[in-house]
Amino acid sequence: MKRIHFIAFNIMAAIFIITVVLGTSGCHKNKSQTVYNILVIHSFDSLYTWGKDIKEGINDAFSRHNLSVKIRHFYLNCEMLDAQKELDILSRLLDEYTYNPPHIILVEDDQATFSLITSNHPITHTVPIIFSGVSYLNYDILAGYNNITGFECKRDFIACYQLAKRIIPDITRINILTDSTTLGKISKKEFLKQWQTVSQTEKDKIKIRFIPYREMKTFRVLYPFYNAIKGDIFILPKWDFTISQFSNISVQPFFTICNEGIGKNINGGILGGIFTLPYQQGFDGANLAAQILKGQKTITNVPLQYHKDLPVFDWPQIKRLNISTSQLPENSFIYNIPIHEKYKTEFIIIILTAFILLFFLTFLYLLEKKKKKRIQARLHNKQKLLEQVLQIGNFHTWSYDLVTRKFTFDKRFFQSTGLPFTDNYKIKRISLIKKVHPDDRRNVYNTLVSSIYGRDTKVVVQFRISLSSPDEYEWWETHFSLSPHISYSNAQIYGLCFSIEHIKQREMELIVARDLGCKS
Repeated sequence: MKRIHFIAFNIMAAIFIITVVLGTSGCHKNKSQTVYNILVIHSFDSLYTWGKDIKEGINDAFSRHNLSVKIRHFYLNCEMLDAQKELDILSRLLDEYTYNPPHIILVEDDQATFSLITSNHPITHTVPIIFSGVSYLNYDILAGYNNITGFECKRDFIACYQLAKRIIPDITRINILTDSTTLGKISKKEFLKQWQTVSQTEKDKIKIRFIPYREMKTFRVLYPFYNAIKGDIFILPKWDFTISQFSNISVQPFFTICNEGIGKNINGGILGGIFTLPYQQGFDGANLAAQILKGQKTITNVPLQYHKDLPVFDWPQIKRLNISTSQLPENSFIYNIPIHEKYKTEFIIIILTAFILLFFLTFLYLLEKKKKKRIQARLHNKQKLLEQVLQIGNFHTWSYDLVTRKFTFDKRFFQSTGLPFTDNYKIKRISLIKKVHPDDRRNVYNTLVSSIYGRDTKVVVQFRISLSSPDEYEWWETHFSLSPHISYSNAQIYGLCFSIEHIKQREMELIVARDLGCKS
């Protein structure tokens, strides 16, 4: 006996030591993992919704690389600041990192990128900097920097014009919104350069008008938008808040080559355009940052790159301007589209499936009714009482939602069984299973699981269940099947259930009578 105790003690001691060693090594592994400090500087403030998409793209990129990062988002809010104020704020921000610089700096959009680089802060010469979403990059400011690279937007005016032609085939005038800012002047020059590449026929047919909206008085600035005529389109080289006021009063469409002013829950009045999605903008920069942090790339050897552009539209503007979705390119991304429009095909499939299931359930009901009548005819002479029990009635329909794990019964089920009514006639799976007889629970549960995972497509199961009293069980039978052609997350099980208690009782009575007859 002592020897057994000695062996048991040694085994427990060994298990304890192994557990401690493994736990320590696991902790050591977690502690040794580098946590990278990332500073993200945004051009706009935190209220603009496309900033959330940029953050989502950044987070997804680092997660995909399994990097532990601590991200600080700083919103420069350039729309409300002059150039010197931007530089002052950035200098104070970067001074915070004098003795503990971030591992990498991500900067979003033109204004913050230009101000960060021209700040000439010492950190901007030592910390890797990756910019994203820059439409009009001033290459001169990159001179002397080998620690800066990033992603440009293609700013393709002609592609935007070609997209507009799908919506407005007979364009007679292109209105370009511009201003006297540096970016405004660059965008105007860029448009004129690209416009030279179109055919002479189009140049002769289409007029070009530049609208310097910032330099115009209130009444005059509203005139070209409010009085736009058929054949007019507006193209935005860049966005600011005031543009949303103009685009919403115009009956002619606004197009853009930048990803601001259009997005989730934004009523910016912009129909669409060709540009990089904000999510893609954030993802591209963070993905490159992750590769650099992991040593897969060196920032000094990474050339400037372009983001991928997409045709993008806004659903409220599509409806406001009465535009058919058939006019949009097949690869278009549409913001704010209602779910019933986005998944129109799926809704049709669900409706058809529901119709087929209803037909199938009716068919099962008729089959069951015919089966009951045949049994009733054979036992008519010997089982008068059983004849009434086997008559069709008291069938109940039910469904089971795989996501919420709740059963939904018809109203008559609660009325006939005496169960208290619940919200929307729903019962939790665990509550219903508990009412099943202990000897039948595993069979019922396994049958349900087998149907969920497709092993049994058509199921019939009998079981005992206590509905009216906890100690009184009644025999029930149910027929059910998993709905076809629907993904698991949307799947439903539909079925019929009915009490067979009287049938079970009568069967037992007949067996006893038969045994007594044999003995006599």
